Amino acid sequence: MQSVNGAHMDVLALPVVLGALILTLMNDALFLALRSGIEFLLSPFGTPAPASAVTRIITLGLLVGWILWLARRPFLSAEDLAERLMLAVAGFFLLSPAQFPWYAIWMLPLLALRPRKSLLLLIGLLPLYYLNFYFYARGQNNVFNHGIVWLEYVPVWMLLIWEAARTRTQSRHEPACSEERSATCD
Repeated sequence: MQSVNGAHMDVLALPVVLGALILTLMNDALFLALRSGIEFLLSPFGTPAPASAVTRIITLGLLVGWILWLARRPFLSAEDLAERLMLAVAGFFLLSPAQFPWYAIWMLPLLALRPRKSLLLLIGLLPLYYLNFYFYARGQNNVFNHGIVWLEYVPVWMLLIWEAARTRTQSRHEPACSEERSATCD
């Protein structure tokens, strides 16, 4: 690692990385909804210009909180580790301001180990992203940005919420899963 006046070069690259994050184009529903809400909240104070940066900071906080929540207890098994890794990668993807279909490839090996209906549905719906180019070429970006993107993500988020509620209800009514029962304790 090279240093300049005692500062490491990778630290100097931090503003470039942060700038890229702030300027990244988005193509997902959750980030769009959060940014729209923040723009609305900031509008009485003048320009909502910092809304994108504020949204990125909030989503980063949500992601860090999600990962800390996943790591709150020791892993019970290799399957438990695979499940938590998959949920961490899925959280990273779903909270990201840019959700290009090829980014979801990170989830595929973990989904093979621990299939989850909501994330498999996401993989199936991600090709809808390519309709963006069809509508863009016709000057109809809003059809994708305010229509198709919701068709792509709302079913996934609904299924994720249902799975979380079901898992929470099961964990209250069933004893903790043992190694022998881990295959039936989804």
